[in-house]
Amino acid sequence: MYTFFREREMTPRLLASLCCILLLLLLLLILIGIILNALFNTYSVSEFLLYPPVCEECRRKNPNLVSAALPSSLFVHFYSGSQAHFELRGNLPFKSNSFTAIDFQTGYIAIADHALTDSNGRHTTCFIMPLDRSAIPSIDALKEAVGDSDYEVAYQNIQAHFGWQEFWQFDAEAIEPVAANSKFTDKIVDCEGAKWYYLKQAVHSRGR
Repeated sequence: MYTFFREREMTPRLLASLCCILLLLLLLLILIGIILNALFNTYSVSEFLLYPPVCEECRRKNPNLVSAALPSSLFVHFYSGSQAHFELRGNLPFKSNSFTAIDFQTGYIAIADHALTDSNGRHTTCFIMPLDRSAIPSIDALKEAVGDSDYEVAYQNIQAHFGWQEFWQFDAEAIEPVAANSKFTDKIVDCEGAKWYYLKQAVHSRGR
């Protein structure tokens, strides 16, 4: 091909044809990349709709109010081979939105409440706590659970009757940002410049 173009005069028409060929090759590479990403990265982002238990007394008093209640959305994103990120867009009974990162390699969780931000929207406070592997043993187990849900429906509806009570079961202790950041394989971008607090399991839970 090099000899073919060298032996011919580089006319504007020939240059235009060459540019079209290169553009088509580029588009083909992009298309192949999209196909490969769809095949091997099927767990990119998934959405779960969280419904609180129905208040029977509220239903009797005002059925329309119950049916109009909006669910909360939980987005699951597999950020890397070791981290999974969760974004909660909360409606009642949740009082705010939040971001959570689980690092399965180091065994730590980062939590950023979107209510704790400055005027520019940057988080001022982040929390760190150890991962309970009895609940989520590995990122592969999480991928399998999310994948099973995605296989059934485009997004998963979850209506739980337990777990909506608010209990504070931790004591917060200040921790240096350098020490906190060292416990994650990938940088927690949402917590850059924030103060960190380590959450330690408390002996007695306190209702909130």
